[in-house]
Amino acid sequence: MEDGGRVRSFVCLELPSAIRRFFGDVIARLRQDKLPFRWGRTEGLHITLAFCGEHPASTVARFTRALGEELEGAPLRPFPLRLVGLNGFPRRINARVLVAEVEERSGVLNALADRVGRLALQEELIEERPRFTPHVTLGRAREGATVPEAPWFAASTALWTADSVTYMRSDLRPSGPLYSAMGRWLLKEDGAVRRETL
Repeated sequence: MEDGGRVRSFVCLELPSAIRRFFGDVIARLRQDKLPFRWGRTEGLHITLAFCGEHPASTVARFTRALGEELEGAPLRPFPLRLVGLNGFPRRINARVLVAEVEERSGVLNALADRVGRLALQEELIEERPRFTPHVTLGRAREGATVPEAPWFAASTALWTADSVTYMRSDLRPSGPLYSAMGRWLLKEDGAVRRETL
């Protein structure tokens, strides 16, 4: 494996093609405002449940098995998600990251992120669990910038159903990170969770 057998990884919810296309239109519109952000590629957009950092391949393989056991060990059905607005991290003014906020009212998403975060902590991939705020990262700025209010975005009512969980490898390249799935688990309507053959 590259980089001395070390792998940078995260657990996420991938986005359906229709939502990625929607974000392509959003980014194109934001580009017109000449905001000082470096925009993400739409094919790589996702909702991060847990960023796991960089670890030896053996640790990543062990965590992949543990993640599968965790996800398959309790019922988990597909659940609806909705985009609610644009914001910035750490705040809207002087933001270093521009994000699309995501809403999930039943609590399933937060509970899932908590399960994954606890497992990553237990398996020693992370040292602490940051507060989970569901979002999609659209762009990053080297210096702080103000994120526009964009009421047109809040009125978009973009909805979709999350029906899988993915453990993703991230290879850093000059053109931006390259993502590849190491494991993907499909959520079924009866609550069963099944690993997809990649």
